[in-house]
Amino acid sequence: MDYLNRITVKSRMVLSFVLVLFFFIVFAMLSIRGMNELGELTSTLYDHPLKVSTAALKAKAGVIRMHGA
Repeated sequence: MDYLNRITVKSRMVLSFVLVLFFFIVFAMLSIRGMNELGELTSTLYDHPLKVSTAALKAKAGVIRMHGA
């Protein structure tokens, strides 16, 4: 505790600003990483059902052609 009494107010302010800035940067990096991961998952979920439904429509068209011919 004696160590804190020897530090000037200016040094404490600079240290606390650096700590807040550090935590802000870390939080921002984690947020950006999470948003990128969420974007990739959203794209995967959006594209996958379209591939399945397109294949189902092609199969249905093939069955209709077989029955019609």
